[in-house]
Amino acid sequence: MPQLVHWEIPSTDPAASAQFYQQLFGWPYSEDPAMPGYVMVKTGENSGGGICNDFTPNSHVTGLYFDAPIAETLQKAESLGAKVVTPRTAIADGKHGYFAQIEDPYGAIVGVWEMGQ
Repeated sequence: MPQLVHWEIPSTDPAASAQFYQQLFGWPYSEDPAMPGYVMVKTGENSGGGICNDFTPNSHVTGLYFDAPIAETLQKAESLGAKVVTPRTAIADGKHGYFAQIEDPYGAIVGVWEMGQ
C-alpha cells in the first residue's frame, strides 16, 4: 500500500508556522537558502513535508490528520495561538477513533486523529 511521504501546508509566514508545529508536535525543521519561502519538516523516518509561502486567500490543507492525543493537542494548540475549528468528534461512536481540526495562527487548517476503542 502506498505511504504518505510528503505533504505541504500553505502559510503566509512559513518560518513562524514551522516554529508553531515544532512547539505543538515536536517536528524538527530546516530552511534551505536555495528555496526561499519554503521550510522542510520531518515527521517520521520516511515522511515529512513542507510549509510553503502561499498568499492565496483561504488556502488550507484538508484531510491532513496527525495521530496525537486530541484533548492535550487542542489545549496546547490554543495556547500557541491556534483556533479549534472542529472539536473532538467521534467516528462511528468512537469505534474508528476521534478527530478534531484546528486553524493554525497562519491560516492553515489541519486535523488531529486519535485511536478508537
